Amino acid sequence: MIDTASDTLKSAFAALAEATTPAATPVYGPITIKKLAGMIVGRAYAKPLRELCHLVVLADAAAPARGSYVNFFVDGAPATAPVFRARVAAAAKRGFGRARVRPTESGVALAYADGVFAIAYGRMPLLAALLEFVQTALSFAAVEEALAPLLDGEPSMAAADRAASDLARRLYRYLGDHLPTKHALGKFDAILKFLDGRRASGAAALAIDDADVLAYWQAYFDAPEDADGDFRNFRTVFESFVDFIRAVDLAAARTRRGFAKPIGLDADRGEIDPGAIGREGDVGGADAGAVKALDDAFDAWRSPLAALDEEPAARIKFLNKSERALVALPIECGPEALKLPLSLLRAEIFGAAQAAVQHVLRHRDPARTAAACACDGAETYPERVAGYATIDQHVERMVKAAAFAVLRRPANVVAFAGATQDDDARLAAVFTEAERAFKGTARQGFDRTKLDDPDHVEGFRCGSEALIALREQLARYLKAVAAATARAGGPAPSFAADRAVFGRAFRAIYMTGAAA
Repeated sequence: MIDTASDTLKSAFAALAEATTPAATPVYGPITIKKLAGMIVGRAYAKPLRELCHLVVLADAAAPARGSYVNFFVDGAPATAPVFRARVAAAAKRGFGRARVRPTESGVALAYADGVFAIAYGRMPLLAALLEFVQTALSFAAVEEALAPLLDGEPSMAAADRAASDLARRLYRYLGDHLPTKHALGKFDAILKFLDGRRASGAAALAIDDADVLAYWQAYFDAPEDADGDFRNFRTVFESFVDFIRAVDLAAARTRRGFAKPIGLDADRGEIDPGAIGREGDVGGADAGAVKALDDAFDAWRSPLAALDEEPAARIKFLNKSERALVALPIECGPEALKLPLSLLRAEIFGAAQAAVQHVLRHRDPARTAAACACDGAETYPERVAGYATIDQHVERMVKAAAFAVLRRPANVVAFAGATQDDDARLAAVFTEAERAFKGTARQGFDRTKLDDPDHVEGFRCGSEALIALREQLARYLKAVAAATARAGGPAPSFAADRAVFGRAFRAIYMTGAAA
């Protein structure tokens, strides 16, 4: 999977989403934050930065003293169009500074020697959020440096263009370290357009489920190679949806989490039109649940497998290569595995079947190709679930073995568990089982002679914590799989239904003239 937005970039958006006025209301509405996120993630910031530079000229002209333009953006009130209209009106009464400013019904017009530029009041909240974002991302000093020629010299269209280009270059370099590649963003855009279409036909606005993933693949697996993203492989589609869920709309979700939606007509601030409640989409329950699901996706998730790869746990081989491969996807996906449990299972099983078809195609054998497209010999869902259960039993043994390495004597078990002497017999039995698990493991690091090394013992302690987290995630995933497959009668019927779906698709993709 591709890397999603960095923690630094998420923090920059979070700072905007969580900014409040002295009255504890959000400075920026959720729609403003959502538009800003789309602008930055889609790298569509060149024109808005140009608008922002002209707005800074206006702010400087409206300020009581030169160089105090920030007062126009920060005065303790929410960033709304009516607030900015009032600020312009107040400045007009005092008289503007160097710039020739003409307020209009919908905004302001800035007259320069080399042209005129108009800014609508409705754009000002978004531009204010953009200014605060670049100040946070690039640093206040860097933004001041880029704006200095515009503010210190005579304002002009050309000077604003130069300042905007400087800011765009700086932001481009910053995002290079904190955003996915352009190719990945093309995939995101394609998914977003598809989901917009499904929302228009009645699907929940923020909810993404297994049906969306399968429907997208069925709609686009035969897209031309120059289309946004490569969606012929189902596993690629699944991983792209996981990345999309992780990347989408963090700031807006956090805004909604912190503040209830007020009743009103200002859509830009996320207010709810009371006349719309109860109409199509019912703004209440379904949307609140979808927002919570999206917000939960951004809760911190650290893969237990990554912890096992770090010292000192890395010196101990708790899992071999095949064991890791079996659990890698549900563990690495974390919360997203629980949101798309059936899609993950499909990616594992039919992703492998699709790879087998692609391999067989090299032999130019129609009979073998037909068998591969029919998923003959593919691992079934019940077999994969059984494999997870086997891994769970192995991990349980590894936890017991690690407990022996850490505690080493029955007395330590009693002390560790906070038990009384009445529990001695039971705990002694637990210790014996842990010792048996340790002695029965012939793997790197399971050497009793090394247990006098504190660093080695610490490796068992850290490893056991990661293994416990792994078991918990695997249990949650298996529960989600059971719920997802229950609709078809269980894992076996679900596999049979999916095999038919993927078989038809594989024939359509790989066998010329086959019916989809």
